[in-house]
Amino acid sequence: KTLYYARFIYLDEDRDMLYVTDCRNNRIQRFIIGGNGTGVTVAGNGAAGTGLNQLNDPGGIWVTRDGQTLYVADYGNNRVMKWTIGNSTGSVVAGDPSGASGKTSQRLNGPGDVALDPTETYLYVSDYANHRVQRFRLR
Repeated sequence: KTLYYARFIYLDEDRDMLYVTDCRNNRIQRFIIGGNGTGVTVAGNGAAGTGLNQLNDPGGIWVTRDGQTLYVADYGNNRVMKWTIGNSTGSVVAGDPSGASGKTSQRLNGPGDVALDPTETYLYVSDYANHRVQRFRLR
């Protein structure tokens, strides 16, 4: 599959990797900078859904300093997913696992982007349809 609505990118300069949100293909692709241009799926299975191996209209992405973990704003599922690179499933770290939206401090409504603080203790989420930025403690 080719990219379909490449929406967000994350550059991992330490490892010469570029991560791309392949929005309409419901997956995150990783490319080697200077490679042959072939991407590898590192999150999502290409089908929209709420399963732990699925994404739905993914948005912003963030990779940890060690290059082992990927965070994804799973816009269409109103949640943020954490993926260990190489695993076929992820885990929900913010929002409702079933994809329900909401306005409480534990719910999201169309998360658009994610970022970690320098110590990787806090996850920041732009909660698009709730018109706010949420902060979640990771550890």
